[in-house]
Amino acid sequence: TPLDDGTSGDFHAGSATQVDQLKGQIRSEVDAQQVQALISTMNKKCFKACVTSPSSSLSSSETACIERCVERYREALREVSQALVHAAK
Repeated sequence: TPLDDGTSGDFHAGSATQVDQLKGQIRSEVDAQQVQALISTMNKKCFKACVTSPSSSLSSSETACIERCVERYREALREVSQALVHAAK
């Protein structure tokens, strides 16, 4: 039966290129999900750490705290990514 992308869905009949393309699409989806999970975790942790009494807007100190918290997460992610790339070589 045809799939949404017009292929038959029969992997045995597909070429190696089609299989490689499918693997790439799956990797991209997994990467996107991991990024979303990281952002969600970062948002929750920074909000919990910085917002003491939620209201309709953030105070200037809460905003500054969230900005610092997010920057720390970004720096940590950058360092971990660099370490992984270095270890893979």
